[in-house]
Amino acid sequence: MKFFSTKIGYFEVIVFLILTFLFYNFAFTIQTDIQLHAQFIKDYAVGNKPFQVNFLYYFSVYLLAFFSSESPALLLMSAYVLTFATFFKYYLVKLTFLNITNNNSIQASVFASMLLFCFSIPFFYYVLDYFYLLNFPPNIWHNSTTIFVMPFVFSLFYISVNQLKHHKNSNLLIICILIIISAVSKPSFLFVYLIAYPLMLLTTYPILTKKFWINIAPLAIAMILIVIEYLFIYQSTEVSSNGSIEIDFFRFYNNWGKGYTNISLLMMAIISSLFFPIIVILKNKQFLKQTILQTALLFTIIAILISVTLTETGLRENDGNFLWQSFMCVFLLYFSCIYLLLKEITKQGSSKGFLLEFTVFSIHFISGILYLINIFINKNYA
Repeated sequence: MKFFSTKIGYFEVIVFLILTFLFYNFAFTIQTDIQLHAQFIKDYAVGNKPFQVNFLYYFSVYLLAFFSSESPALLLMSAYVLTFATFFKYYLVKLTFLNITNNNSIQASVFASMLLFCFSIPFFYYVLDYFYLLNFPPNIWHNSTTIFVMPFVFSLFYISVNQLKHHKNSNLLIICILIIISAVSKPSFLFVYLIAYPLMLLTTYPILTKKFWINIAPLAIAMILIVIEYLFIYQSTEVSSNGSIEIDFFRFYNNWGKGYTNISLLMMAIISSLFFPIIVILKNKQFLKQTILQTALLFTIIAILISVTLTETGLRENDGNFLWQSFMCVFLLYFSCIYLLLKEITKQGSSKGFLLEFTVFSIHFISGILYLINIFINKNYA
């Protein structure tokens, strides 16, 4: 087995072991949503709560724990499920990079792994003492369902982009399956997908053409599933009497902003979280002609608009449940920028001229390592 391989090499073993170490600690020694979600599973198992409609992560952990309701078993399986999900995300990204770098396993492996750890530059840390809160980082480590759904979100994005460029009827079934998996895991990305993907389709196919309506059909499944989940969550459970969804601009920023103006906080969040994509776009404006970047950028803009517009009230007000899609979409934007940079380097046969882009990317990577160190030191992911 080689250290770097187009399939599985020693480098992948190292990545997997690092992820195992991180998620084991996040499950057993550092307070995250992993423990909360394990408690949900226990409550479902003993009948204290009905099983949630976005059940796939919870059921996967419960199944792999051989239907045990004991906390150690559930936490251990949680760590393994999240490790495999994150490694799956890494491997999917690596495969796409291999396709555009003439199977350069070193480039594909290194950049795919760096992308796993990229994080917002910690401006807020020196202003508000937050590393994570109020930012839009491309990766998070504390929320189980967001981590679990990311390989499926990535796959849905990538296949959808390919469908925009080259229509294939066979892709429609895959898109439908990925929509269903996303809906029953964590539907946050679908809030964006339902808005953004039809707009991208309109740039490719006129609205009166058959191909437009064939490609829009899978979104009906997404809409139906989201409506069903909304009815279950807000009409049929205890949440209905304690909260709802409202339009309330910057509610989350008002709750956590410590008196700073919302606009200044939002601008700081955008700069600290999106510095790399901003630099890539400003230096390589020709990339804006590429479908993959157009799609990722539109998804990110809509995701952030949702996060600062919609909010939950009641018991879930401070949970930030309309933020998750922004993290997912920012990851896709980072991926798209690296994808185009590697494609251009392969085409030119040289990385000269891209020093600034990769320097900024490295800053985000270092920020991610510092964030993880901060979590371990302070035992807090905020």
